[in-house]
Amino acid sequence: FAKKNPAVKVYSISNGGAYAARLYGVGKAAGEWITFVDADDVLPANALELLISEDDGMADIIAGTLSLNGKDFLPNKLSGLQSPENYMDALLMHETSIGPYAKLYRRDLFGRTSLELECRIHQNEDLLMLMRLSAKVKAIKIAPDKVVYDYILNPRGVSKQKRPLTEWFALFSLLAEVIKTLPYASVLQKPFTYYRITTLYEQGVLKMNDFNAVDPQLHEFYKSVKQMDLPADYARKLAIIKSPFRRFVWGCVTVAKNRIKDLIKGILNYG
Repeated sequence: FAKKNPAVKVYSISNGGAYAARLYGVGKAAGEWITFVDADDVLPANALELLISEDDGMADIIAGTLSLNGKDFLPNKLSGLQSPENYMDALLMHETSIGPYAKLYRRDLFGRTSLELECRIHQNEDLLMLMRLSAKVKAIKIAPDKVVYDYILNPRGVSKQKRPLTEWFALFSLLAEVIKTLPYASVLQKPFTYYRITTLYEQGVLKMNDFNAVDPQLHEFYKSVKQMDLPADYARKLAIIKSPFRRFVWGCVTVAKNRIKDLIKGILNYG
């Protein structure tokens, strides 16, 4: 592409992870807007045209919608112009995409905050980046009807791998630092609590992770949510997280179910 079009510039750095590469690219960029594309995904031919058509000068981030393997679409419960507060709430509640893709970012937005710390986080660093950037924007515009990115699901991708709970608590700590500086921090405490419960349940219980390594952090977390009136689903997940016996049983059942599903898929594919 660079040989055919002088406007295209190619830069490379030694392998330091996707996030480090993105920051390096941002540092090299000279345009008004930034977008990100992973090597194994697909950017539709009109994606940038669709996104930039939403620019009315009101937002610093413009987001479209992702498709999965060119078929299904990731649901987006937000539409139109959003305040940073509403957008962060939706990010923590997984009501909008937490990935960096299918979005345009004003380039000067990256100069308004430090993003270097994410390089030591190896999961959901994209959520952390979005939270930090959102804290500096005037608004975010979302166009859920415009499909501008095809995410290719990889069952063996980094996001599917089991990461130690110590890394997840490091992420929680960095997210907490972002939230506490905001004027609407109290509004985000509930969704942040729900996010942590969901993460500990999915990445800890269902993947039979080692909870002993984060025992002190768990006790602090339990104390912080003790007085909260949790919805039934979150209260159930928290009760499972707090009980080593229930964690073990629930984890074993989940692993068994997944292996049976994989076996059935293998038989069907073989046939």
